[in-house]
Amino acid sequence: MVKENHWKTIKIETIIENDICLKGELRYWEKDFCIYLNEPIQSTVYSRHLAYTIPSIFVYDKKSDEAYIKGDHGCIRVNLYPRVEKELKRHYLETLEKNSKSKWQRFIEIFIRSKK
Repeated sequence: MVKENHWKTIKIETIIENDICLKGELRYWEKDFCIYLNEPIQSTVYSRHLAYTIPSIFVYDKKSDEAYIKGDHGCIRVNLYPRVEKELKRHYLETLEKNSKSKWQRFIEIFIRSKK
């Protein structure tokens, strides 16, 4: 019997260089999570799934995880907190870099990589 999943959503805001504010959200439940960037561009940043056979779950922060507080340590808790802002920043900067290059520059890079 598959347990009903209860998705949680957490709004994320972070400032990067040049005072650019990145706004996004983390949607997660015990076995899946997805990070979305909403401003200044909209895109799916990153997502992962944990296999049901692995005794572990995703949590946003162990300090706020109800089961962890109650003492239920029956499985490994994968803390998402340190990863979320880092992934938002990485994705945004990669997107900027990719969009700043001309189609011709991207073609040349792909061509060079294919010859290696």
